[in-house]
Amino acid sequence: MYDLVIIWLGSAGLPAWMYASRYKIKNLIIGSQDGWALATSHRVENYPWILSSPGKTIMQTFKEHALSSGSDILLDQVVSVSRDSNNIFTIKTNTKEIQSKFLLMATGNNYKYLGVKGEREFLGKGVSYCASCDGMFFKDRTVVVVWGGNTALTEALYLS
Repeated sequence: MYDLVIIWLGSAGLPAWMYASRYKIKNLIIGSQDGWALATSHRVENYPWILSSPGKTIMQTFKEHALSSGSDILLDQVVSVSRDSNNIFTIKTNTKEIQSKFLLMATGNNYKYLGVKGEREFLGKGVSYCASCDGMFFKDRTVVVVWGGNTALTEALYLS
């Protein structure tokens, strides 16, 4: 039985352990993949106290800090969450069933890939998925925004 289960090993979920651990709250962080968006960023320059670092390095530091502070980490996929009449959460993963008094869902984000040739190969070398994150790397260069709708328009306005 945990006091708190935090779902997602991303840049929102991992820092949540900090206060849980500081206040001696027994906590478990569950995620199917370390970091998602931040961990796949080739270079991060818009994070406090970090001038420039690969996103994967930042996420690894978060993870090491969480473990050293007393958090437990389970690399697994959550398949269901339920709550019983005593307000105890049951979190089922592919391999375990965990109970907790409280639940924090910090589900983060995931990129929508185009699936075109070279897309993954050039990630961080011209291909980006976040204008506010990576736009400055392409300053004074011609760029293309691929997709549609409000999000694409917002990204294009930011880049302009």
